[in-house]
Amino acid sequence: MCLSTVYIGAKTDANIVVREANLVEAENNSVVVADLFGERRTFQDCVIKAVDLSGGHVILEKQSE
Repeated sequence: MCLSTVYIGAKTDANIVVREANLVEAENNSVVVADLFGERRTFQDCVIKAVDLSGGHVILEKQSE
């Protein structure tokens, strides 16, 4: 099983929003992330900027107003 760490913005410890994510879905103007334990979080006004499956990370980006 491949799990990922999800960041908003730069890939730094301070920007981690979800660890052990197993589902990432783009939904309207947001991104929904579920972790290994089934907890779901929605990040409004975000898009998926990058997905690195071998590196185990996903980077989200906030959309400008």
